[in-house]
Amino acid sequence: MKTQGQFVRWIDSRAMARPTKSDGRPTLVQLKAVEPAYPLYGTIELKGGGSLGDALAKRDGIWGAVVEESALKRMNLAPGDRVRVATSRSRCGASSPASRPRTERLWQASGRAS
Repeated sequence: MKTQGQFVRWIDSRAMARPTKSDGRPTLVQLKAVEPAYPLYGTIELKGGGSLGDALAKRDGIWGAVVEESALKRMNLAPGDRVRVATSRSRCGASSPASRPRTERLWQASGRAS
């Protein structure tokens, strides 16, 4: 397939996101783990600007995550707060507009979360 053009992979699944702060609320989310070339066409618009790559970048040993505003509110989180999905920790660094009705979405860098 790679000989036919540019190639990008992603994983999209349901997961339980658990805020690390005491007043956070665990929430079932639609998790999308992406490779650096994602999206192959177009761009992901983030509230306040910036690129998806910058939002997902690793800082102080923690990978970033992009979280829909509805999910931030439901989990009682703000940008900079941390969230755990299974054994992976991420920092909520940016929010995105809703991409699907009634779906909480959390994005992480593929294979990079610690």
